Amino acid sequence: MRKIIFPIILIIIAQIFLLSAGFAEQPTVIATLDKDTATVNEELHLIVRVENSKGSIPPPKMPSLQGFDIIYYGRTSQFKFVNGKTQSITEFAYVLTPKAAGQFVIQPIKVVVGGVERESGFVRVTVTEKPGTAVPQQSTLAQNPASQGSSGATSPRPTLPQYPALPAGQQQPSTYQQPPMSQPAAAGSKGTVSDMGNDQIFLRAQTNKMTVYANEQVLLGYSLFTMLDTRYEGFTEEPETSGFWIEEFPMEQEVTQETETVNRKRYVRADIRKMALFATAPGTYTIKPGVIKASVQMQEQSSSMFDEFFNDSFFANGGFFARRVEKQLTAPPIQIMVKPLPEAGKPQSFKGAVGNFRMSTIVEKRVVKQNEALTLTVTIEGEGNIETISPPVVPDIPDAKTYASDTKTQLFRLKDVIGGKKTFEIVVVPGREGEFVIPSLEFSFFNPTSSQYIVLRSDRSQIKVEKSNQPPPVIPREILNAQMDERRKAVKRESEDIQFIKESVRPGSGARMFDWMRGFGIANVLATLFYIAAVLLRKRNEFFEQNVSFKRKLFARKIAVQGIARLEKLEKQSHKDKDAHWKFYEEAAKLLDQYLADKLNLSSHGITRSLVEQALSREKVERAVVDEINHFYDICDRVRFGRIEQADEDPKLMMKALKQMMNVLEKL
Repeated sequence: MRKIIFPIILIIIAQIFLLSAGFAEQPTVIATLDKDTATVNEELHLIVRVENSKGSIPPPKMPSLQGFDIIYYGRTSQFKFVNGKTQSITEFAYVLTPKAAGQFVIQPIKVVVGGVERESGFVRVTVTEKPGTAVPQQSTLAQNPASQGSSGATSPRPTLPQYPALPAGQQQPSTYQQPPMSQPAAAGSKGTVSDMGNDQIFLRAQTNKMTVYANEQVLLGYSLFTMLDTRYEGFTEEPETSGFWIEEFPMEQEVTQETETVNRKRYVRADIRKMALFATAPGTYTIKPGVIKASVQMQEQSSSMFDEFFNDSFFANGGFFARRVEKQLTAPPIQIMVKPLPEAGKPQSFKGAVGNFRMSTIVEKRVVKQNEALTLTVTIEGEGNIETISPPVVPDIPDAKTYASDTKTQLFRLKDVIGGKKTFEIVVVPGREGEFVIPSLEFSFFNPTSSQYIVLRSDRSQIKVEKSNQPPPVIPREILNAQMDERRKAVKRESEDIQFIKESVRPGSGARMFDWMRGFGIANVLATLFYIAAVLLRKRNEFFEQNVSFKRKLFARKIAVQGIARLEKLEKQSHKDKDAHWKFYEEAAKLLDQYLADKLNLSSHGITRSLVEQALSREKVERAVVDEINHFYDICDRVRFGRIEQADEDPKLMMKALKQMMNVLEKL
């Protein structure tokens, strides 16, 4: 009996659920605007609300919106439980921008829910030229065929928020036009736009100047324009900026997105990278902007009940059935004309500084004893390439000795300008009692704004020296090649192996078979060893592919040796050729950049001294080694930017110092 009653109860319960489903509330579509009156170019927020829906909902079928620009800003989904009933609400958000005045009626917006097409009511809006001035003309917006699309989502990457997407395939308003196609950068243009064959996403690379002086800052910026649900994933190919000193601007963790119109078409724009470039010499340079990687979300249609849940904006990666399509975006090359600094009016103290600077001096004390050291601190600060600034020359002081002590650099990145502060400490040791004067120091720079040379002079400092019986202090000079001598690697002696001559007796015919079998066995062993070596080589290559940083560190010295061979050729030519002399110092700095980048696993593009110092500090490298590296860079920069001729023996010392620094760093 119980076996019969139980199935009957199940059938009754199922019928109750079916009856309740039949009397359930029907899905409804509601379209609303945040305001019914607006002015031309004022944004209107259109919300298409779908209530009591089940399953996946495709994007609405929008009517033709003549006279409006439209951007789709994604969907949101909500689930409510009231009195044991589940209520679902899905909202599609759009931004409308009217382009003409008049009274408009938006035709019903259609949405397919559960296989049945449902539509909203009419929406009316009045657009005026000025607030309160209505135009009596009325326009009706005709309906347009529908299309399918994907929902918007937000990206989990902190470097760039995801951008709302237009539904894939949805027809654009007639006011949209395709952005400019890629064209070679003209000499007078301020920027270029690159299109990858899709007018819904493109990359723009532009500079703020196309003609500059040598060592003057040029700002290079990258902006991503998109109408799609986009995730920026970094540069797959770094920009080619040969001939420029590079300083990167740190980007904000949360990049601000802005709406911008390009050729009467509205995009979401995000600035993804910004760097300052300083040309090292006059000439015409071409910057290749590189290639970025971005992924665009594409929505797969599915009738799964879970799709609506995972399409909720609460989930950062979009729909449960969404897939992402990778795009490689680039921009056309940019040509920069670099002018030489004028010769007219160039002061003798000029060493290549370009920008706008200030100088101040501080004397440690005004009264000292004979043979007692005092410190003169010279600070130069302002806007420009602070890394390449050389210390001012200290004139000869009678009965006193001067020594260059320490140099400190602080780099500032203020909005779109590179600047900073560089401090030089000079030790002065008076040799006799009485009074002496530290003469005025002179520092000069070229101001590109006014196209003039500026000369700064410090005040003279009078010092009183009291008699003392103490002997003069011993102050060691920091010579580039001296500090590294004690760190040379020990020379390993190779020994010789002496083998005795072995006498052998010619084997008979019986022994030859044994020799043949032994040879066959050796061949098998060699084949096995060859196979093992091939497997190990393949495993080694796979390991290097997975551990690129380890590979760079391992082969850093080998790559640097090839560069040293090129430097040796330039060193031999530098005695007769000025261009080779300057080229030697330029290549020496690049070689050290590449070696440190490989050894410390840094990007070879945009490497800076601050990054190198931080990496060396993490490796617990002695401060003396870091100072030698900075001193090496200072000499290279002084010659490259100031066009200063060094003595004939200096390139040899630089080669020697470079090899010694590599020997020390190879112990890391």
